[in-house]
Amino acid sequence: MNNKKTNNSILLILMGVIVVDVMGFGLVLPLLPNIFIGGSYTLLPGSYTPLLKDIIYALAFTIYPLGCFFGSPILGKLSDRYGRKSILITCLILNGISYIICGLAIFWHSAAIFIFGRLISGFFSGSYDIAQAATVDISTHENKVRNMSWISFAVAIGIIIGPILATVTSNQKLISGASVITPFWIAGGLSILNALFIIISFHETNKMKDKVKINLLKLFSSFTFIFKDRRVILFGAITFLYSFSWGLYIVSMPLILKNYFGYGITASGILFSLMGVGVAFSILFIQKILLKKFTLKRLYGYATIGMCITALFSGIIPIITIELIGGFFIGTFHILAYASLLGMCSNSVSGKEQGLIMGGLASVGNLAFLVSGTLLPLLVSVNIFLPLIMVGIVFLSGSILMLAKAKAA
Repeated sequence: MNNKKTNNSILLILMGVIVVDVMGFGLVLPLLPNIFIGGSYTLLPGSYTPLLKDIIYALAFTIYPLGCFFGSPILGKLSDRYGRKSILITCLILNGISYIICGLAIFWHSAAIFIFGRLISGFFSGSYDIAQAATVDISTHENKVRNMSWISFAVAIGIIIGPILATVTSNQKLISGASVITPFWIAGGLSILNALFIIISFHETNKMKDKVKINLLKLFSSFTFIFKDRRVILFGAITFLYSFSWGLYIVSMPLILKNYFGYGITASGILFSLMGVGVAFSILFIQKILLKKFTLKRLYGYATIGMCITALFSGIIPIITIELIGGFFIGTFHILAYASLLGMCSNSVSGKEQGLIMGGLASVGNLAFLVSGTLLPLLVSVNIFLPLIMVGIVFLSGSILMLAKAKAA
């Protein structure tokens, strides 16, 4: 009983860590268009062409998953060897410092320093992955799915709160002296306070630390595993398509709201908050019912068709209400598709390969985010809504692949 109580307490602590961590990340997303495209604190000279501004905006986005790509496997392996607590604390402190660097970059009017801060933030964003690993540490086979669902719920709460906080704390009409810099101070402070909370209240969950010497050359074996093992090659391809579409949607929507509709931080904050509400709504009221009704393959296929339709509506009918409501539906379908995809990937390998498959999928996802951000300037130079059309098409492609596999099975 005491062990169960202890594990529940640890789970609550981890949920708190993830809420604050995702909240800090969500604080930043609505601000990027104002920082790079146009606003009172823009870091780019007015002489820059719109295309050049879009390229630098995309770079500020893609540099984060680039840092994740290299940081996640390194930090994950370090947490296996030295324990979750010490690496989690390190990630939170350095992530907090990265937010402060970004705030100082705006104050110093330096786009280069801001982008460097985003790279550091991406590299040390492993607190989410480590918190997930710690959740697995304390879970049994019977309650693992339930515990991971609570972690997903914590993500949704962070997604809801972060953009709202960014909107409020950057608005001078609401808070005297506030600016676009203020959310970065808050995000940095929250991360460091989170680290102090872990120091005081968190107990190590990794009781069997890996004493094997870390081989840097083998850290990315999980990435290559995805494309070598026949059991998961198709899932790896579908993960890339899914993450590409998801990343392209996230990076293009603030740009559309800013450049086409003329809305700034508030509209982006509302959009991302509605996405978080959709995720929470799906977890609380829809996911459990649909998991009983459909196989994971079919649920993924149907959910991504829903995401396809939502993205195409947003791209074809340029009405601000449709764009914002679309955020809610994208969030609702996203957690259904993503959870199903993770479940299928996990079920396709043995128990000893769970870390390998999850690490590989994270690397594939980060690479896809990098590609989507890189393509963004080219797509918007043709048409501002072309990214959303591509999002819909690629979601549909992944859905067709998965439903074909389900039919073949």
